Amino acid sequence: MAKSLEELSVQLEKMVKQFTGFQTMMQDSLDSLNAMGSWQSTVDKAFGDFRERADGTVATLAAITKRIDLAVSRVDSPETWLTMAPTTAPLPHGTTKVVDLNLDPGTSTSSPASDGEQPMGPGKHCDGILGPRP
Repeated sequence: MAKSLEELSVQLEKMVKQFTGFQTMMQDSLDSLNAMGSWQSTVDKAFGDFRERADGTVATLAAITKRIDLAVSRVDSPETWLTMAPTTAPLPHGTTKVVDLNLDPGTSTSSPASDGEQPMGPGKHCDGILGPRP
C-alpha cells in the first residue's frame, strides 16, 4: 500500500503541474484577447479619423469638379477661342479710322504709296506734327 500511496502522490503532483500549466495558458490567452480589444478601439478611432478626412476630401473634390465643369461649359475649346480672336487690335468705341498723329489733320491715313506719294522712311519726309519719328 505504501507504493500505491506513493504512486498516487506522484500522479497527483503531475496533475497539479498540468493544471497549473493549463491555468497559465488560459491567462495568456485572456491577456491576448484583452490586448486585441484595446487595439481594436485604437484602430476604430484611427479609421474614424481617416473617414472624416476622406469625406472632407470628397466634398472639396466635388466643389473643384463643379468649378471645372462650369469653366469648361463657358469655354468650348482653345481652338474655338483662337478662331474667334480678332486679327487686329479692336478700335475704340465710335472710332471709324486710325489717326496718325504724325500727319496733318485732314490728310489721308492710308499708305502714302497707295496715294501716289513717296513712301516715308529715313530722310527729309519723316517729320510730322509731333516732330521727327524716333
